[in-house]
Amino acid sequence: MQLGRSGYDVDLMLRVLLPGQRHSLSDRKLEEALRVRLDFMLFCGASLFENVPDHRTLCGFRCALVRLGLFEAVPGEVNRHLCAHGLKVEHAAMAVW
Repeated sequence: MQLGRSGYDVDLMLRVLLPGQRHSLSDRKLEEALRVRLDFMLFCGASLFENVPDHRTLCGFRCALVRLGLFEAVPGEVNRHLCAHGLKVEHAAMAVW
């Protein structure tokens, strides 16, 4: 028996933050993009019929990463994985807004 909504997968939440940062979107604009932009849905692994995180959830997740001291590590970790495949992102620093 489940007593409330299940949480979003951490992997999904991290994938959602990346295009939002890349396109300098507010949490509200990112939520909207996740609902209407196919490229965002595909990148994040969401479907047309799946719930996406709302702006409060996105803000809460980002704040939790900051509190844990993990937020600044995300771009470096993503770049490390890209470099392992011969790719590199040079200008995609994540910022708190």
